Amino acid sequence: MRELFASPTPQAGNEDARPDDPNADRQIRCHRTDGRYMARRIKSELNLEESLPWHFEPGAAYHCFSFGDVDSLTFLRTIVKQQRVEYAMLSTWCMAATDANEIRNWLRNGDLGRIDFYVGEIFQASYAAIYAMLSEIVNEFGGGGVSLFFATTQRSWRGLASGSIS
Repeated sequence: MRELFASPTPQAGNEDARPDDPNADRQIRCHRTDGRYMARRIKSELNLEESLPWHFEPGAAYHCFSFGDVDSLTFLRTIVKQQRVEYAMLSTWCMAATDANEIRNWLRNGDLGRIDFYVGEIFQASYAAIYAMLSEIVNEFGGGGVSLFFATTQRSWRGLASGSIS
């Protein structure tokens, strides 16, 4: 048995060879994933579109009970397909990169006028890449009404590049 912290012993004649290389006989393999999350999103979006009227009536409230089958971004996407959204407030403790990119595209296309992100305190550490994406969105559209808040401390981070807190 090899010792845990023992230095490898070079083989005679070949100084570069690694002893006990577990990957010596392996070859590259590719696996296709089925994208079950994308399929779930599409199914929930289609179900939501069947349940909601295509044209929303001004001043009316629509209450959807999805029992957890529809995420909040799917609700927002359904509305953005119908009409321009002036303002949205998004509160979350997790988010995917595709969600952040979709929101950025809505802002760029003018489908969404203004958005405030409220994230939990653990968001910055647990979803560092997504936090960086949201920070880029804030910096790109900050003058246009995009803010990032920590939901539990109510600290607003506007203009993250300059480090100013408002």
